[in-house]
Amino acid sequence: MARERDYCPQEVLPFTVLVSVECTNVGMNTLYKAAVANGLNFHVYMAYAYAIFSIVLLPLAFLFHRNTPLPPFSMILLGKFFILGFIGFSGQYVGNLGIKYSNPTMASAMSSIAPACTFFLAIIFRCSVFSVKLKLPKYPP
Repeated sequence: MARERDYCPQEVLPFTVLVSVECTNVGMNTLYKAAVANGLNFHVYMAYAYAIFSIVLLPLAFLFHRNTPLPPFSMILLGKFFILGFIGFSGQYVGNLGIKYSNPTMASAMSSIAPACTFFLAIIFRCSVFSVKLKLPKYPP
């Protein structure tokens, strides 16, 4: 008789979240391609997407981070917010522009290589140490 393994939520939850995020990404790419093919303006879609994401994410931030102390607000922090928002908007803008001229399957496949690119950037900038002998990556102090 084979021994059954009891799966902990800590083991299954990251996999479940990863699969649901990828399925949502594929669904959004397909929805975007269908909307643009039927005549929806590219910029209108971007505005709707940011509005819906804000409506969904803002209550979650207030719910899960109620007791988290915030850093003092400064112009440097505002500048960092602006740069982060600009990079995110530019990435989504270029990605949606690529889907307009290509297909959603290609966009979904390209988004799947993001973790590999992040890993290589971490190695290049020495945020992580890669060793064949280690089972997990080692982070410098």
